[in-house]
This record gives sequence, C-alpha cells and structure tokens, in this order.
Amino acid sequence: MKPAGDINIKNIGSFYRDLEKEFAGSGDVVIDLSAVKRIDLAAAQVIIAAGRKGKELKRQIKLKGVSPDLKKLFAISGIKV
Repeated sequence: MKPAGDINIKNIGSFYRDLEKEFAGSGDVVIDLSAVKRIDLAAAQVIIAAGRKGKELKRQIKLKGVSPDLKKLFAISGIKV
C-alpha cells in the first residue's frame, strides 16, 4: 500500500481499513511511506499495532520510504524498515 499526504487522526480510519485489506491478502504487508509528508502519533500506533498483528499471523510488516526519525521508532518496535 502507498498512502500519500498526511496520516493523522482525521484520516486514520481509512488508513486502518486499507491496512486491514492488506492483511486480508497473503504474504508480507508492505507500506510505502515515501509519499507521506507527516504522520501523527495515532498513525504510528496503528503501524506498530500492525507489526504486532503481523507477528501473530507469522507475516512481516515492511516499511519503505521512511524518514530517519521514524526509522528509529519502528526499528525499536520490531518493524523492518
């Protein structure tokens, strides 16, 4: 999936639904954040929770196009960047 613009509390519902669709498929879930300008705490929490769900389902969450600051946060959470 490749969201664009800002991911924040105003649109986190649609981001979450798109992420759920990715989990409905098979294989690893890849989130390309290269077109995302900013994310807020709600978006970070949803991505981290997706990482936990991926582990439960024996699937990986892979992030692409992540800023250096977010790389640290997601790496600590066990999400491949």
